[in-house]
Amino acid sequence: MSPKRTLLVLLASASLAVTALPAAASATNIPTTYPRNETVYTSGTMYGQPGDFNPLNTGDYTTGTLGLLYEPLFLYNPLTNKFIPWLAQSGSWTGAEQYTVTLRSGLTWSDGTAITADDVVYTVDLGKLASCPYYGLWNFLSSVTKVNSTTVQFTFSKPEYQEWSNWLYNYGILPANVWGTQTATTLIPHNVYTSTPSAGVVGSGPYELLTFDTQKVVWVRNDSWWGTSVLGLTMKPKYIIDEVNGSNNVELGQMLAGNLDLSNNFLPGIGQIVSNPVAGYPVTTYYPKPPYMLAANTAWLVPSGFMVQRW
Repeated sequence: MSPKRTLLVLLASASLAVTALPAAASATNIPTTYPRNETVYTSGTMYGQPGDFNPLNTGDYTTGTLGLLYEPLFLYNPLTNKFIPWLAQSGSWTGAEQYTVTLRSGLTWSDGTAITADDVVYTVDLGKLASCPYYGLWNFLSSVTKVNSTTVQFTFSKPEYQEWSNWLYNYGILPANVWGTQTATTLIPHNVYTSTPSAGVVGSGPYELLTFDTQKVVWVRNDSWWGTSVLGLTMKPKYIIDEVNGSNNVELGQMLAGNLDLSNNFLPGIGQIVSNPVAGYPVTTYYPKPPYMLAANTAWLVPSGFMVQRW
């Protein structure tokens, strides 16, 4: 699973049946310290200074932009090869050339307005702009139509099924009323956050961007997240702080000291640490034996004519 979505899955899977939590801090009331028992520290996927929170700048946006801030229609579990409905309640094919997405009821943006089929249509239509990363979608997609407020119908001229499946979980749905009219020259440079955000910035996810600097990004829980009422999930950490990855050894030292809770980084000597635990080394791995780590990326091999493409 992509590291840009790992945080969401890890936190959501551990967040059932939690009592009501206090409201999120506003962006104008940024704390100078964060309670350790309310904060999850992560690192490993961010190798340089954060600052790009545009989900269409694929490969460059800051970890958490997709998953914590924006959300896709589906999640994908590469271990089981299963698509997990997320913003979408369901997706199904009618014949070979028509795909219908039904959104969940009760979806809301962080400003309280409803997430509707209009937002899905808007997001897909952005692909008509040459600067959009999924511009190629319209090589085989002929139309996208709003059926009603929660239903969208996609009609394909020559379906590329695996490319379409790839789109369903790799791109977040965007708020049409917030992003507004875009052009080929404004789309990719468009950055939702150019500095510490102020009130009014809208996403759909369980966290909002509180602040960032050269060394870290601080996410604060969105206590109005739709997933609490619709899915019965409540995110336990009030804050998630994702730190810039210094090096393999720095990461390991931080883990051993208990200063990091989750790391996506290769940790040197991890096999020895796991097989010979020492008091004070609070480190566990996804697998108890080699390879220890869970792969961060999903590779797709898709035959296309006489070509093989890799995602």
